[in-house]
Amino acid sequence: MENELVGRKILVVDDSPSIRRTAKIFLEEFGADVAAASTSFEALAIIADFCPDSMLIDESMPRFNAYDFSALLGRINRYSKIRLISLSSRSDRTDPAKIKKNGFWSSVSKPFTKEDLYLVIH
Repeated sequence: MENELVGRKILVVDDSPSIRRTAKIFLEEFGADVAAASTSFEALAIIADFCPDSMLIDESMPRFNAYDFSALLGRINRYSKIRLISLSSRSDRTDPAKIKKNGFWSSVSKPFTKEDLYLVIH
């Protein structure tokens, strides 16, 4: 699996420093170029320059949650193709039908393993 994600750009958006750091370390071990943001607003500032292929977004971000963020990105044509993956601390939110309905490609539950991230991104 090493270097399987070379050339992929992934933005991790989570208010938890440990989640951001862990996801970044795991994804970089697979060769991905990874940026991180602690808020949805910070993520919006990063997207224009970083141009991610995929984004991991905490479902329960304060003030501007993942669902609001997904709806906003879906309305901006140049960002509508970014694969959105929700990060959920509640396993009941990982129902595939609900995830797709809300504009997400997939979901991963926290805490996640290195393999969980690989499978959901790859």
